[in-house]
Amino acid sequence: MKLLYDAKAGSPETTLSSSCSASSGTLVLSNASVLPDGGGIAVLGAGDNFETITYTGKSGNTLTGETCIKFTVIGIPLLRIGR
Repeated sequence: MKLLYDAKAGSPETTLSSSCSASSGTLVLSNASVLPDGGGIAVLGAGDNFETITYTGKSGNTLTGETCIKFTVIGIPLLRIGR
């Protein structure tokens, strides 16, 4: 399988602090300061149960311009993988 994105060793981590839905367009995190302001790519989940998301910006602890498809579990980890 071809690797889509290089791994980020020591990637900053935060967690989902409210549930999300495919139509929300936002994702509230416990600490969005670990992610870049201008948007990027992140992984929501862990192990074999994950989803890659993109976002266009953030406001406080809320990522904007993204769509969460799978996860509605508060406390699930989110890791930055690229920008």
